[in-house]
Amino acid sequence: MGEFFKKMGRGILFIVLSPVAAIVLAFYLLFGVFLFIFMSLKSVPVFLKGGSILEPTEFDVDVEKKLISERREKAKTPEQVTQQGPTINVFIPEGYNPNTGQAPGATPVIASQGEVKEIDFVEEEDEQ
Repeated sequence: MGEFFKKMGRGILFIVLSPVAAIVLAFYLLFGVFLFIFMSLKSVPVFLKGGSILEPTEFDVDVEKKLISERREKAKTPEQVTQQGPTINVFIPEGYNPNTGQAPGATPVIASQGEVKEIDFVEEEDEQ
């Protein structure tokens, strides 16, 4: 018997609340249609004048100010790009003299003017 009253209670509840839900949905539909027509009529003259329909919010203004200040900061300080060159490992023997370029224990070679010879480069023609 309790199951019967439970089902009857739900039925009566649905019968009572269905018209209320339908009325709420009808008002929501009318409000949406009214808003659509109103915004369309409002936006056409503003669009033709070249204006904006929506005003920027405080958040939009703050973000725009931050972006402008960041752009100015970037324009003031150019980015310094540091590129690391290749690592070159050079073996320098102990006792090397960089001024003469002589290795340790080597006898220095001194060239006199008479020993210098001029080299002529002759280009050979490739035979095909």
